Amino acid sequence: MESPLGPLSEADRELLGRVALAVARRRMIAPAIVFLESLRPLSYLGSQAMLFLRPFLKDIGSLFLREKTPDVLAEQYERVAAILERREGVEALLRALEAVSHMSLDELRALVQARKSQ
Repeated sequence: MESPLGPLSEADRELLGRVALAVARRRMIAPAIVFLESLRPLSYLGSQAMLFLRPFLKDIGSLFLREKTPDVLAEQYERVAAILERREGVEALLRALEAVSHMSLDELRALVQARKSQ
């Protein structure tokens, strides 16, 4: 079932890929997949909780590149919340997590380094 907002854009998929890489760097792919699968029916509520908790989260930068300004980080955080509000957003994040779970540690490191150099 497609959202009335239309399909996810390439920029949305790129952002979810970066979130998946951040999860992979912390070696939390399996718990993240279990969490997302179990709460898939409640994705809208989860995204609203993310928006509610945003003012209380001091270390948003750990999810994204540290050299970005707080305004850019807050914008990306809100984009992730808006994406996860949609069922296809949760599905896309699950696919991104599964894709990085099949990569070797060396491949992950190379991908992270390539993204840092951009």
